[in-house]
Amino acid sequence: MNQKKYYSAMSFEHRIEQIDYHQYQFLIKKSKILESLKHKKVSAKTKTEMIIVVKGLQATL
Repeated sequence: MNQKKYYSAMSFEHRIEQIDYHQYQFLIKKSKILESLKHKKVSAKTKTEMIIVVKGLQATL
């Protein structure tokens, strides 16, 4: 029983590390998109236009 709990704890720690890594990647990508928006001085009149611009930037990163 203790062995099973030990493996559970290990898998939990591994899962947390994976989540942290994915969150880190997300934040890096988000910051790159924001920097691109600043440099290009994007203007959009509607939310839909801005979504299209951001999707385009995501595809290029």
